[in-house]
Amino acid sequence: MAGLGVLLFASGFVRGYAGFGSSAVIVAALASFVAPSKLVPVTVLLEIYASVLLVVSIWRQIGWDELKPLAGGAMVGSPFGVATHFIVPVEAMKLIIQSLVLAISAALLAGWRRTRLSSRGETALVGFGSGIANGAAGIGGLVVATFFISGDSQPARMRATLVFYFFFVNAISASTLAISGLLTWTSLWTLVLIAPIFSLGIWAGSKHFLGASPETFRRMVLGLLIVLALAGMARTLAGMV
Repeated sequence: MAGLGVLLFASGFVRGYAGFGSSAVIVAALASFVAPSKLVPVTVLLEIYASVLLVVSIWRQIGWDELKPLAGGAMVGSPFGVATHFIVPVEAMKLIIQSLVLAISAALLAGWRRTRLSSRGETALVGFGSGIANGAAGIGGLVVATFFISGDSQPARMRATLVFYFFFVNAISASTLAISGLLTWTSLWTLVLIAPIFSLGIWAGSKHFLGASPETFRRMVLGLLIVLALAGMARTLAGMV
């Protein structure tokens, strides 16, 4: 129970600071102990809950110009991601996406950046890729976070846009899970029980974000992306052995 409490606080801190990553932290730690059919609905609810907590404080910083094409692209891409389950093994798709995120994040940490602003069409294409990644492997958030951190977006704008984007994506996921019968009253009661300590982590992460410089925020997010990609690859490879 103590370990679970630390995990929930840490995942909330990550979400409050970076605007993404809480579900990836939880899944990386608990996937070997809890069945995905029980774990995924709770993490989706946690993501929605986190977005609701943060939305008032970030509303004015949301980059609607990026959010709209990202969300539109994700809606179109998600069915294609689901379709890959019939073409490419899920574990192989996860490795491909995680490897790309790792390679791009490492290049960004070494100093590479996008040299120009992306057009709406290019941003929609990123959303399409995120939708594919989410439908195929549930890791579309890493794609969008990598896109934002590769440019010159202000930390507050990037974080706010990510928070609202994940609210949109996870609301769709929750609807799908409810229709399929995987999201149950037990999932909701679990959320109620773990919400207090998760909320404390979000509060602490948000406070830490307010005191971070843009460069510190960028390094922290890149480090988080690399850690999540490596942890995901290790978990995927372990499942394939």
